[in-house]
Amino acid sequence: MRTWLRAWIIFAAFWIVSVASCFSQGPDSTDSDVSSRETTLGPIIIMEMELVTFPDGGRMWAADSLALKQAATGNVTNMLEVLPSVNLKSYAPGGLATPTFRGTGAGHTQAYWEGLPLNSAMLGQQDFALAAGSFFEKMNVIYGGSSLLLGSGGLGGAINLSSDQNFNWPYRQEVRLRQQVGSWGNTSSVAEGEFRSEKFASSTKAYFNAGRNDMPFRNVALPGSPVQRLPQAGTQQYGILQEFCFPCYTAMKLKAKVWAFRSARELPPTMLTTASDETQMDEAIRASLAWETRFQDHTLKVQGGYFREGMRYSYPSAGLLSESQTTRFTTQASLDRNYYSRLARWFREVGLRYIHDRATTDGYAHGVTQNIVSAAARARVPFDSRAQYGRGYVGGLLRLELYDTRLAPFMAYIGTNYRFSSRLSINAQLTRNARIPTLNDRFWSPGGNPDLRPELSHGAEMSLSWKNVRYSLNRPKVRGDLGGFFNRVNDWILWVPGTGNIWRPENVRLVNAWGIEANYTRNAQINDHMGYQVLASYTFNQSRDQDGYQLIYTPAHSAFMRLHLDYRRWSFQYFQDWNSRRYTVADNSAYIRGFSTGDLSLGARVNRWRHDVTETPDPAGVNGYRYASLSRRHVLELQAGVRNLWNAQYQTVAWRPMPGRSVFVRLDWTFSNGTEK
Repeated sequence: MRTWLRAWIIFAAFWIVSVASCFSQGPDSTDSDVSSRETTLGPIIIMEMELVTFPDGGRMWAADSLALKQAATGNVTNMLEVLPSVNLKSYAPGGLATPTFRGTGAGHTQAYWEGLPLNSAMLGQQDFALAAGSFFEKMNVIYGGSSLLLGSGGLGGAINLSSDQNFNWPYRQEVRLRQQVGSWGNTSSVAEGEFRSEKFASSTKAYFNAGRNDMPFRNVALPGSPVQRLPQAGTQQYGILQEFCFPCYTAMKLKAKVWAFRSARELPPTMLTTASDETQMDEAIRASLAWETRFQDHTLKVQGGYFREGMRYSYPSAGLLSESQTTRFTTQASLDRNYYSRLARWFREVGLRYIHDRATTDGYAHGVTQNIVSAAARARVPFDSRAQYGRGYVGGLLRLELYDTRLAPFMAYIGTNYRFSSRLSINAQLTRNARIPTLNDRFWSPGGNPDLRPELSHGAEMSLSWKNVRYSLNRPKVRGDLGGFFNRVNDWILWVPGTGNIWRPENVRLVNAWGIEANYTRNAQINDHMGYQVLASYTFNQSRDQDGYQLIYTPAHSAFMRLHLDYRRWSFQYFQDWNSRRYTVADNSAYIRGFSTGDLSLGARVNRWRHDVTETPDPAGVNGYRYASLSRRHVLELQAGVRNLWNAQYQTVAWRPMPGRSVFVRLDWTFSNGTEK
């Protein structure tokens, strides 16, 4: 009860402060001089397709507005569930959640925030259960070797999270409040405030999530598979993201951001044990400062980041207490050619990055440091010199990296996009990528191996993409693509038993991963009141080691389908996924059964708005006048849903039960005041 009470008190405080700040603005000076009207409208239909692009022959997806909205009261993993060829590995509610791409490991997925690397220098991976979904306006997923656009190490792919507000229209204030309650004591409170003026913009976001997570599950490890409740699974997370921009509407701008959070998690026992008192505390503060300017045909961006993160693991029954702390300083600069520039047609981008990491933990004999310097250059040559890109182009990138005093293998890709017509195109790419060993691999005591070689990957992919280019109110937008990929990883790092029963990392594995990816999207606005979207994806993935065994926790088949329908103020969404078995041991002698889950939600939305228009003489404007559109809008939305509708009993990690059927109710309120396009 205390968790619920605390959540509602925080939500009420957010509500009172936010509403008071809005209405303290006072009436506008134009209110007495213009006509106004107030009306009730249906919802703004969300029909933005999930964006797929092929950078230099590779593949990149961007989470659409529906995926971002569903994750607004959850974490980033809720966005990844509806992206093709992404495999999530989750340790029950609130536990560690890591994505993998194309049959690689969690450490082969690189995470970035505004282009700054997030992966832990110690573990080499990122726990996405710690990233609040409400903090991010965009999420781009880059597959395979195309991840070299952001940095090295993404043998499977990379994820770039962007909290950058779309400050494209000044003189606006907005407040957004969200409250969600669900099964097993889960609550989520989110408050957001945004202010824009001609010379300054600010955005503040805060959240509080908590839950008991004492869900019922069927324990298949015991005779008769009795139904039990999951003990020791409570979570409590809160954080804040503050952004400033000065000014945001000129060729030169300065952006400052601070992202801080704290997470306290109880770690539940597996199905094979009866009790556990393990806990984990994570906290971090991340700061970013970026300066950007445009001149003539180029854009120069200089960016710096400071990350300080800590973790505390406690297991009193076993007498274990472990604490670790990492500090990262990053600075990077890039020079890009503007898209429509006709100067230096072959040149696209050059960049330079420096990373300094320092880590301390009980597993190191002393504090260790690491310095990484990398440089990259990118070029693109069109097939048709008479047009920007004409029928297509050939693009390439070269990246060099130095870690401490060692030179990593050179990394590069070359790819092509060729358009047979306005509807049909082909994309192909060859890549060479590398991932340097983590600090744990090199310095853990006992067992660390400072002589490890970087993991080296050679990959290739090709796909056909089709889309319709003529669409109208009654003609849907349709897009589909079908492709295949191959990736060969040498010197895969694996911890193996050594002398004296001490485990030691070695470059012992060779992995060949190949597969087929098929995606289909269709959306249409049937009339002024109704629209729909369909998204479907299927992935076949074979990822085998040198002995011919499928890698653990890599399903051979995975697919999902999402249907979204809007009618006036009502919205309906259904999501269904399918996953084949996952092997849990290296020789494939044990596995987790395949599973399929379905989610259903229904929402209603009401808009109340006041719209004013003023005319100001301006010879350069329309008919000699410049028009300013002022509005005050209240948007109230209620959503209710059922997750795991069919109550599937499943696992993504061996002996770790996943949630069965659960329900949630969410209330969103948005108030905006200011100019619009």
